[in-house]
Amino acid sequence: MSDPVFTLAYEFGELVLTAYAQAREGKQGAKCWIARIAGPDAKFKFERKFLGKQRIGPEGFPEAAVRASELQDGDILEISSGGLWAWQMRGFYRYRGGMDLQKLTDEEVARSVGAPHQRELPAEPAPAKRTFRLEEDEEDGKGNAG
Repeated sequence: MSDPVFTLAYEFGELVLTAYAQAREGKQGAKCWIARIAGPDAKFKFERKFLGKQRIGPEGFPEAAVRASELQDGDILEISSGGLWAWQMRGFYRYRGGMDLQKLTDEEVARSVGAPHQRELPAEPAPAKRTFRLEEDEEDGKGNAG
């Protein structure tokens, strides 16, 4: 996974956070989004509230945009610029007001929202003991594995 492509810049006098897809609309991996992390989720690890709107940028690439006025200081955001499973471009950031975003790791996000740690798989049972029985050779009476 690599970092998403995004900007936090002024558009028509208003501060806007924009994520840019790395493929044209309709191409595999062209989805992008900005979501507020709302808490833990049993299925997806984090509950997401998707923000802003999707639009097509001037070069035909999908974009996700949200006004900074819709964000609150301390919001944890997931920003994605799309990508296939093997090369997803997404990351977690804490919005700190104005033009300040702080990159966070998955573990930092989990601690912040109280997400449970990864489920531990139950320990595998110890292998059953195998018992080998020696059979006597009828001719010499010695034990030989059989």
